[in-house]
Amino acid sequence: MIERNDLVYACDDCPRPDYPAGQVLAQEQRLGCEDSAIAPSLDDFLESWRDTARDASDLPEVNQALTLLLNYGLQPTPIRQERLAQALELLRSLFRSGDSAANEPAEQPATNHHEPRPSAPASASKASSATRQRSKATSPSASTGMTIKQLDLPLEQLDLVGRTAARSFKRLGVHTVADLLYHFPHRYDDYSTQNQIANAEVGSVQTMVVTVVNVRTFPTRNSNSTGIEVEVQDGSGVLKVVFFGSSWMVKQFTPGRQIVISGKISEYRGMYQMSSPKWEPFTDDELIHTGRLVPVHPLTRGLHERNARMVIKQVVDAATPLLEEYLPEPVRQRQQLLDLHEAIRQIHFPDSQAICDEARRRLGFDELLFIQLGVLQRRLAWQGEMGFPLKVDQAVFDRLRSQLPFALTNAQERAIGDICTDIQKAVPMARLLQGDVGSGKTLVAAASLLQVIANGMQGALMAPTQILAEQHHRGLQKLLSKVQVPRSASSTNDPTTDWKAQLTPAQQQELADIKRLLDITSEDEPTHDGVRVGLLKGNLGKRDRRRVLEAIEQGNVDLVVGTHALLSEQVQFQSLGFICIDEQHRFGVEQRERLKQKGFNPHMLVMTATPIPRSLTLAIYGDLDTSVLDELPPGRQEIKTRWIRSFEREKRTGISAANSMRVARRL
Repeated sequence: MIERNDLVYACDDCPRPDYPAGQVLAQEQRLGCEDSAIAPSLDDFLESWRDTARDASDLPEVNQALTLLLNYGLQPTPIRQERLAQALELLRSLFRSGDSAANEPAEQPATNHHEPRPSAPASASKASSATRQRSKATSPSASTGMTIKQLDLPLEQLDLVGRTAARSFKRLGVHTVADLLYHFPHRYDDYSTQNQIANAEVGSVQTMVVTVVNVRTFPTRNSNSTGIEVEVQDGSGVLKVVFFGSSWMVKQFTPGRQIVISGKISEYRGMYQMSSPKWEPFTDDELIHTGRLVPVHPLTRGLHERNARMVIKQVVDAATPLLEEYLPEPVRQRQQLLDLHEAIRQIHFPDSQAICDEARRRLGFDELLFIQLGVLQRRLAWQGEMGFPLKVDQAVFDRLRSQLPFALTNAQERAIGDICTDIQKAVPMARLLQGDVGSGKTLVAAASLLQVIANGMQGALMAPTQILAEQHHRGLQKLLSKVQVPRSASSTNDPTTDWKAQLTPAQQQELADIKRLLDITSEDEPTHDGVRVGLLKGNLGKRDRRRVLEAIEQGNVDLVVGTHALLSEQVQFQSLGFICIDEQHRFGVEQRERLKQKGFNPHMLVMTATPIPRSLTLAIYGDLDTSVLDELPPGRQEIKTRWIRSFEREKRTGISAANSMRVARRL
């Protein structure tokens, strides 16, 4: 067993993590690949090393070596031996160079008892060629032969991913192969414009295929680090590439090696220059990090950009054939949509901006389709249950009309007709009433609630604020308290008899308390058969609240107006048949559902003043039927709705924030 003090570093120029990976791997090979070189296991060591190795793990050779060794402990011994040998050869290739800096005698590592330093080859071009050949031979797709047979496979079971990366992906909500396919980039870096050095423009982002000519190190302002300067050319000119604080990369840029670089062109001392560009070795294979629209996926702690991109690329290539195309071919042709497999591939690694837009359009179509199907299912589930069909009492409606000092608009008549048609059905109504401020939505709601009360059931109106609830209560109490509705004989007295005179003093006191608690004034006190409108406040004391709840539960209140207090579990109705929600965008779906649960599938009307996005969503996607008040009563001022952006607020208000502060101080 190797102790920590016995471990040595392979090269002084390499970044020094807590553990020297090369020496651990060499010792594991000498011990027969029995996973005994370091405790607790080689897998745990490599996971920790990846997190501490910083930019070293971004090198293609290092990344390929780590990929070969994923889930090392789960492999049989022959596969361990083969993959460990390939990984060591990849890591040793990092220290072979034919340039002058590499040919200088390197310092021998301290007390290297186990592994001799490999010698450099005779030709730099041969070394570069051999490295490219090894990269192709040991690429993750070739060496691991990764195949994916099911989309619900957990990521940690993929050799390519490993446990550490899988845990990091889980923090992003990505648990399975299917989740990773739908883990889309949040932006793209455009490195697709390939150009020659002679044609480059200062300030532009360019991609170039170049050949390394020379490399040197230079000191930086930070005395503890050095940078490297790489001179490259492509036959048309020479370009200087600079990396700061990355001296360990010097052996990656051997003279004669072809690379692909992508970055912003600048000029320094009359010469074109790139600072810390994206780069990768030039191969005949598809480029991933340069020379294209490079995807940038959401990341988290433990995920590195290049490694995550390589993992996603190989998973996408291997798993997209398993996706099931659910859109029929005629639909795709009619809408001119890509097939699902191509859309997933192109959204991750697009060939061009145009095909990326097509992929985004297909996936956006799918998202909207699923939302629409979901809300339709919710509507069918809601209206698939039996409700109370109500009779429309024209006499009650005529009594309401006689109380009005004005005539209803055509839009109000039309909306009331839509609602009356719905409530006569044996399925619960679900309708959106949309109209500008002042268009008469509250009156439409009052006429609808009146029909429910005339059928012997209760209604509830929920508003988002107590001020608005009090306004609704005063208006509805004044309007409906004088409208007579039918009462059952068992629950009424002879209208010619003064029923109040028959009450005992205790009953009269209780009646007075109920009127006070429900904000029923003497002026608006309902007639013998009038509608009893009550207000449920959230600031009532314990004793008063209990008496109000009892009045609602016993059916002594026909219409209850309130805020979120109506959602309390303590609020129970005797027979709730109709709920009305004002400014419905201020309430969530679950809150509406909780109110509906207080009755047996009651009819529901939601109201909104302006076509806000949520209202449009509910209407367009079919969750609600829609009635629109598209005209105002005579004499009302026209309502204009405008979209004002943040930078236009001061212009619209005519006073800046600084001026408003000065005015406030003067006042």
